[in-house]
Amino acid sequence: MVERLVPCRCAAMLLRFFFHSVWVLIRMFLVLDFVDLRTSVIFFKF
Repeated sequence: MVERLVPCRCAAMLLRFFFHSVWVLIRMFLVLDFVDLRTSVIFFKF
């Protein structure tokens, strides 16, 4: 039983790490898009 659970636990940790890294990348891209929008609006105001 224990030998079976270890790979599942490792796979769960890998999946969690993968989803976390993807979420961080998406947030970074969203923040960059938001900053680009704000700077373009500021430039258009000028």
